[in-house]
Amino acid sequence: LPVSKQIISSNRFLKAAMTENLADPCTGQPNERQCCLYSRFVGCGMVLTGNVMVDRQCKDSSRNVVLDETSDLEPFRKWSRSFHGGKAIMQINHPGRQSPLASTGWSRNPVAPTSGIQARLVLPGWLGNILGTLFLRPARELHKDEIPHI
Repeated sequence: LPVSKQIISSNRFLKAAMTENLADPCTGQPNERQCCLYSRFVGCGMVLTGNVMVDRQCKDSSRNVVLDETSDLEPFRKWSRSFHGGKAIMQINHPGRQSPLASTGWSRNPVAPTSGIQARLVLPGWLGNILGTLFLRPARELHKDEIPHI
């Protein structure tokens, strides 16, 4: 089944992307639990991974996988072998304004394409407003010279 000229799937079974929250919280590396989970999708012609963060300072969860210039690639190779022959597509992500304080810390605002009121994630209702103010910092605009570093 051709998906594109470069990707041909062996069948129509697709494992959809999901957030696993299984990575090592200190390193962001895939681990045995992730390999075990993905080994269960044997027979899928294509596997979409969960979010893989490209900036370890901006994650939407402490247990997201992170792939950046400091990452050890061996755990990623082991993870990819657990897919058992299906085509794998890594879903890369930078959560921007959705980065909670737990991942960015107090000293760093998350970055987003724009700044201002639209750069703050707005949660519905009065409780959402309070929680958003407590746990989500407003994003600052990403500068063009910062793009290659993400």
